[in-house]
Amino acid sequence: MTGFDAQHKFSYASLTAKFTPPEPGHFFQRPSLEEKLAYYLSSTRKIWISAPGGAGKTSLVRNFLVTDRRPLLWYLVDRGDQDPASFFHYLSLFAQQFGSGKKTLPPFAPEYLLNLKVFSRNFFTDFFANFDNGLVVVFDDLQEGPGEALFGPLIEAVIATLPKNSTLLIVSREEPYPVLARERLNQTLAHLTWEDLRLTAEESRSFLTWLHQDEIASEVMTRAYDLTHGWLAGLLLFAEKSGDSASAQEFSTDRTELLFHYFASEIFDRLGEDTRVFLMACAELPSVGAGLAEKLTGRKDAGDILRTLVKKNYFTFRIATAPDVYRFHPLFRKFLQTRFVADTDPKNLTRMRVLAAELLLADGQVETAAELLIRANSWDPLISLIYGEAETMLQQGRFQTLGQWLAVLPGERRMSDPWLSYWTGCAKMAMNPTDALHEFSRAFALFEERDDALGCMACWAMAVYAIVVGWSEYQKLDEWIDRFDQLCTRYPQYPSPEIEALMVQGIVKALTWRQPFRDDLPGWSEKLRKLVLASPDSGFRILAGSDLVFYHTLVGHLPTARAMKGFLDAELRTGKVSPLQSLVWLATRSVLEWIVLEREQCLETMETGRALIASSGIHLLDLRLFGQGVTLGLTTGDLARPCSITPSFFT
Repeated sequence: MTGFDAQHKFSYASLTAKFTPPEPGHFFQRPSLEEKLAYYLSSTRKIWISAPGGAGKTSLVRNFLVTDRRPLLWYLVDRGDQDPASFFHYLSLFAQQFGSGKKTLPPFAPEYLLNLKVFSRNFFTDFFANFDNGLVVVFDDLQEGPGEALFGPLIEAVIATLPKNSTLLIVSREEPYPVLARERLNQTLAHLTWEDLRLTAEESRSFLTWLHQDEIASEVMTRAYDLTHGWLAGLLLFAEKSGDSASAQEFSTDRTELLFHYFASEIFDRLGEDTRVFLMACAELPSVGAGLAEKLTGRKDAGDILRTLVKKNYFTFRIATAPDVYRFHPLFRKFLQTRFVADTDPKNLTRMRVLAAELLLADGQVETAAELLIRANSWDPLISLIYGEAETMLQQGRFQTLGQWLAVLPGERRMSDPWLSYWTGCAKMAMNPTDALHEFSRAFALFEERDDALGCMACWAMAVYAIVVGWSEYQKLDEWIDRFDQLCTRYPQYPSPEIEALMVQGIVKALTWRQPFRDDLPGWSEKLRKLVLASPDSGFRILAGSDLVFYHTLVGHLPTARAMKGFLDAELRTGKVSPLQSLVWLATRSVLEWIVLEREQCLETMETGRALIASSGIHLLDLRLFGQGVTLGLTTGDLARPCSITPSFFT
């Protein structure tokens, strides 16, 4: 499959199940509703469709789009999207697979969390640029996501950047987010409501006739409509129960789940035990292929059962992948999961969930496997999964998902395993460097007990970074400098070139901040300079080089600092470094320019940084960058120009 980097362990089936819509099915036509949908989309190109579960939202949208020849991104929102890094990761994979490759998408990193709106706009601007002929974007089951706090800025960004040849449809059980009120008032976002989707009495009669291929008796029809009030799922279940509605309560929009369970229980209980077990087991998976279902349940006829459910309109969708994948309607899936817990021995339930997780892992569906292992309280397999995936997830910026997996582990397991403590620290680094330092300290002690050179050095480097990034408790660097000396004596050889680079950069950083006149610092700085010049990693060159310039500026080695400045300026112009890395260098460069009173150059650096901050939304280094301008203004007696560049800083 072209377009996917080898590091991605997701299988073709798991990726396409996330992105691919259900197959257009045997669909009850509603011309007036489809005309209204067509009108809204022709006038706004953006629509939010909200109605209770089982109202036919997904089927309506899928069948409406069947003749649209533009590429279709059908994004199924789920709990995994609570980590924005996962959301952008999936969209990047989609663009790699189906886009033109014209624009490289910016990777998500922790520094963007504090201003998600700016990153989202930048991302979607580049994302849509990869689809010259337009794109249809559907966010399905939006209510399953993290809500307005996260998805509000994302939807705003999609609306703001949506090209004229593209379309956005949002499908949710919830009303449009309040943050989108302006778009609704300006009629740039249409809204199709429950009142639009519910069937009229006449449509309900036509629907039941369509299902049975026969006329429905008036008294049966009256009973059906009085019960369901045009709720499509209720009518389907009513028809399956042959019109028997005894003891059922009248439908209301806040009782869909209760009514669904009532109807479905009576139908479900009429099935054979083997079929019930099959359906309940399959419902543990968000989507399931015939092969996976057969391995999970041992049923050779797994494919036949799933195809029959689709054919009978029994709340099961076929996903057009190769091989076929099936997905249960969310209400049906929740019902099956509830029954599975109620009807299954706890040990057998755990065994089935672990087996399902193993099959998902083999299929490359890592996140879903982790969720099942957590629900099964199966910690050993989850720990093995974390061992295999932690590094990749951190590289992808998905520290929140990793942190959630680590947080559910029993405390004694996590705190007694040094690598689990280390990865917990890495996951906490972006939002809480102080807590991260505690984790690295515990992990370091455990690695020392195990005589693990790699673990000790990795923890040491991250601990120093946590202290410096935290901008507090710099005195703690002294004890970590002592530990560095002990490590050098205990382990004269580095486990790898990567660890060597981290250790040398770390000791230069630590000594610069706490012991800048220690005798061996010039030697370490020269070693770091050689590593910087030889490294193929642009990010390492700009960050470690910034540490060198800061050190040489601080101790008065100005010619050396200026020579390295020229090298890093050239690195910056390559465009290969991230916005945060660029800002680190600009903040350091402003220090050098202030020290040597290069007033115009310092102001130019501030202006470059201000523009980059505005375009990236990263404000983590405002104080360091603009503070130099203020200091320069005080030194020269002219604060006017620094103030004109940094109004937001003074605010």
